[in-house]
Amino acid sequence: MTGLEGIHFMMPTPFDERERVDEESISGLVELAVKAGCRGVVCLGVMGEASRLIDSESRLVAERVIKEAGSRLTVTIGTSATGTEIAVQRSMQAADLGATAVMVAPAPVAKQNLDAVFNYYKAVASAVNIPIVAQDYPKQSDVFMPASFIARLHHELEEVKYLKLEDPPTPLKITAVKKLTGESLGIFGGLGGVFLYEELSRGACGSATYGTTRPSSPCSSRSWAEPGCDGARFQARESRPWGSSPGGQDI
Repeated sequence: MTGLEGIHFMMPTPFDERERVDEESISGLVELAVKAGCRGVVCLGVMGEASRLIDSESRLVAERVIKEAGSRLTVTIGTSATGTEIAVQRSMQAADLGATAVMVAPAPVAKQNLDAVFNYYKAVASAVNIPIVAQDYPKQSDVFMPASFIARLHHELEEVKYLKLEDPPTPLKITAVKKLTGESLGIFGGLGGVFLYEELSRGACGSATYGTTRPSSPCSSRSWAEPGCDGARFQARESRPWGSSPGGQDI
């Protein structure tokens, strides 16, 4: 699989009651994506709580997701970082592990500086030979990337082949970006799918969002963990669908 067009499941990272990565539940989440007919999965993004993982945990998640997905799903790995060299190293590792693509959001900056953002992406693009999904999510990154800058990334950096657009109202920005890039840049929606129909109508090639399963307890997410919680595993095989919230964060 090389093309990413379609629907991608933004995977949460499951944890056990001791807040360790629950490897067994990763298998269930990947199977959930397969049964749902997803094109691929994306791990280690905001939804996957990548910022709360140590390096060894991130590698563990990436390795297990790639192994379980096999040839059935594409695997995009989030490699965003607070600095250029960290993003480069994470992206190189993802490529070495066999990821289909990497998803990279701009590093946070104290003052808007698009030249610095461009150099950040250029460094990542120079280090890998797999597609880069540029993530445009200013609510999370505090970096606003106008349509003209996104077009520059795509035209000047060959590896930037996709955009995950989460700067609402997304339909208007999709039109603005496509006027500058035509059909050569694949654009995904996100944000819980609240603009899915409009995004597809404007020419998006798919959506990368979340439709998770109900965890067996609130402890399943590290950010929700609290003393006394019992049974903190994602039981993907036994769970019923859990609707996403339009106001929720997406990866």
